[in-house]
Parts: sequence; structure tokens; C-alpha cells
Amino acid sequence: MAYEPGIPDDHPLLQAALVYLAAGRSVAPIAPKQKYPQGNAWKVFQTRLATPEEIKSWFRGSPLLGLCIICGKVSGSLENIDFDDFQTYGAYVALVAELGYKDLLQRLVIEQTPRPGIHLGYRCEVISGNTTLARQKIGVRPDGKDEVKTLIETRGEGGLIVCYPTPPGIHPENPEHGYELIQGNWTRPPLITPEEREILWNCARALNRYTPEDHPHSYRAPSGAEDRVGNDYNAKVSVDELLELLESEHWQKTYSQGNGHYLRRPGKTRGSWSATLNICGPKRFYVFTTNGDPFDNDRSYDPFGVYMRLKHGGDAKAAAKALAALGYGHNGQPGATHDRPQSSGHQALQRLDEKIHLTDIGNGLRLVQQFGNDIRFVAKWRKWLLWHEGRWVIDEGNLIEWHAKQVIAGLYRDAAAKLATVADDIGEPSTSHDQEVTQAKAIAKWAHTAESGSHIETISGSLACRLPPRSASKSSCSFMAKDKTGNRRS
Repeated sequence: MAYEPGIPDDHPLLQAALVYLAAGRSVAPIAPKQKYPQGNAWKVFQTRLATPEEIKSWFRGSPLLGLCIICGKVSGSLENIDFDDFQTYGAYVALVAELGYKDLLQRLVIEQTPRPGIHLGYRCEVISGNTTLARQKIGVRPDGKDEVKTLIETRGEGGLIVCYPTPPGIHPENPEHGYELIQGNWTRPPLITPEEREILWNCARALNRYTPEDHPHSYRAPSGAEDRVGNDYNAKVSVDELLELLESEHWQKTYSQGNGHYLRRPGKTRGSWSATLNICGPKRFYVFTTNGDPFDNDRSYDPFGVYMRLKHGGDAKAAAKALAALGYGHNGQPGATHDRPQSSGHQALQRLDEKIHLTDIGNGLRLVQQFGNDIRFVAKWRKWLLWHEGRWVIDEGNLIEWHAKQVIAGLYRDAAAKLATVADDIGEPSTSHDQEVTQAKAIAKWAHTAESGSHIETISGSLACRLPPRSASKSSCSFMAKDKTGNRRS
């Protein structure tokens, strides 16, 4: 439908513009096949409201027009979240509801756009400029660069939204549809708190599926041996292991979808998420909080980037050295002994798994069982040694603590495995189910207790008293035995 020149004063589009003006919204006209007003004259309305006479002049003698509202302080600190399609908006609603804030959505202005997409409108004392919140890679351009689609973005200070009652014929890609209000009205957008705004924004960021691979990182990219170790770690570490690493540093998983996880930063106990794992990309840890130290806001990290930031302060060389000591970067699996002989004591421990108790001493024995072929304690030095690239080296990075934490993670896995066995046997008569459940609960309870810092230290302390000491001088440490038996080469 098109309108003839000389629009009367009672025309609905003109009347809507005057009503929005009276409510404190800054408006401007949109020409057909456009998303923005023509020229730069409209930018004056980013800082002041149009007069009724100016608004009437836009419509007199003009063809079909649309209407936009300019966001920002000029319109009462108006901000809008723009969803490109219904599918993305549906996923967003589910995340907001998961956090328990569905009632927040019910307060907002909701408008359907011609694409069809969705506008969510509100006012807040804290607003910013236009911001992209979620993207997705959809292909590769002829120049080799990624072709990226914006899924969710905001319109704030300096931005605008085309709005109801803009009729069909205006939208450049979908002119057959106009803009329709679903909930609320642009004359009365709700005033929300900065905390509520953070929830809305972070739920949108949690749907991000793209960060450029060549995005500059704030940590030094590994090269040489570090590159080999890092790539091997990236390839072999699992999502569950990466999640365990993050949880050991107090990142909290609060929601999962399949093998993707949503996490809060350390110290945050309520409200929205701070990061996602395995959602932005395979094994990628995407951080969207400014308080996620040692991670940067709006960055994604591969597993090696996560590990070296959490455990080695962003030092790629130190991280690669520690991971190499675990077997990464070599042929075979992490932690492999590479055909080096085990001590008879270690072999005996492997046969005593069921007899190890849920105690600190028991955890020390588990540490021997899992890593005893790669660690030694020298009582004379009060130092731990690690087997690294064919020799014993001093554990300068306190990697023994990481080994101890893996023991605790193994306890949780054992408890989960017992419960899974019971679940698989549901419906089958068995007298052992109750016993298995009781054992699983006891293991999980002990694992939770053993996670505290004092217990972690006790694991390695009790182990130090039980590993055979090594008679080696500090000066000869770099030349220690190649056969991992405690003897030295001549």
C-alpha cells in the first residue's frame, strides 16, 4: 500500500510520530528501501528532539515513508537488542528462562521486524553505543576471509531502529512486511536496572558462535616445541577435562546443552553467565566478562590458551614444559611412560586399587598409582622431580599440585561411573545396587572434602613420605638417569 502526496494531519504514521515525540522519543523519517534516513540531516536528532512542525514537514508532499526512533540519551536512555531471526530469538528466550528471568522479558517492548526478526526495547541508566553480541560464520569470501552473519546486536547511543507503525514497502530486503508490536509500546519502554541489562546482554553473548581465528591474543603465540606441545594438547584434551581444569580454578558450570557448557566466573554466585565452553567453537572457551581475569573480555581461547593462563600466568614456554612432562608433544598418549620400566612397588600399587581407602594417605597412594612412574621426591632437597624429555627435572612450577588435583577429578569420575552402572541396570533385579550407590556417594563426598587446599597439599605430603628417596646432587640433576630407575648414566 502506498500513500498519495499530501498526507493529512490525522494520518496514523504522522500521529504516531507526534505521540512518540510527546513521550520523549526522538524520531526521524525513513524513505522506501532504506534502513536509515537519507543524508546526514537526521543526525541533529541524536542530540535534540524534532519539533512538531519539523515532523509534519516530513510528510507533506512526500511519498510512502517509514518511521524510526533514535536510541540513546536523547530518547530517555533507550536501548534496543536486535535479533536477526526467530530461531536465534527462541534460543535466547530459553537461556533467559533458564536463569529465572522470564518475567524480565515480559516487561520489555517486543516488536517483530520484516525479516522476520525481533526488537527488544528498554531504558537503562547505563547504555552504550551499537554493539555486536553474537555472530556466526556462514562461509568464506572470495578473498579468503570469513563470511560472518550477525545474529544479535544492539542499538544504543548513536543508533536507531525502524519501528511500528512503519508499513510494508519500506524494508529493503523484505518490503512485503511492515513492523508490528507484539508487546508493550515505544511510548512506555520499561526502565531496567544495570544488573538486568547485564543479564539480557550476557544471554545474547552466550549465543555467540564466532571469534576470528586470527584475532590478536594478549598472550604470546607458542612456536617451535611450544607449538608442537600446544597443538598436541589441543587435539588430545577432552571437553570434560577442560571443564575440570576450569572448575579447579573456581569457574562454575551452571547449565549445559549437550556437550556445551555455560559458566560463571570465580566469585560470582548469581545472575548471568560469564563464559561458554564448546559453544563458540569446538573446545573453545569464550569469555564475555570484564572481570574474568586472567582472561580478556570478548575473547575465545583454545585449550592450550586456557591451560597456560590458568596454570602459568600466560607463559607459553612454562606451560609447554609442564605439558611435555605429562607426555604431550610426543608420540603416544599424554602421561605415557614410553616403554620405561616401572618399579615393582608401583606395579604392586596398581593391583591394590580396591584396597585404597578414602583418606589423605589413600589419595597419596592413588597419586603413585596414576603418576608414580613420572614423579620422584628428593628428601634431601625437599623437592619434587618430574621425568621430562629423558631426564629428571626439578618441579619449579609446582606441577605436583596439578597431579594431585587430577587424583580428585578421578574420584569424581569413579563415583559417576558407579552411578552410571546402576542407571544402566535399572529394571534388572540386583542386590548390589544399594551398595554401589552407597559407595558412589562416599567417594563423591570424600572427593568434595579432598578438594580443599589443605587436603591437596596433604596428598603430595603423604606421598613424599612413601616414595623412595633419590640420592642425587643438585649439580647433577640435569644429567640424571635415562632409564628412570634412579641410576645415573656415566
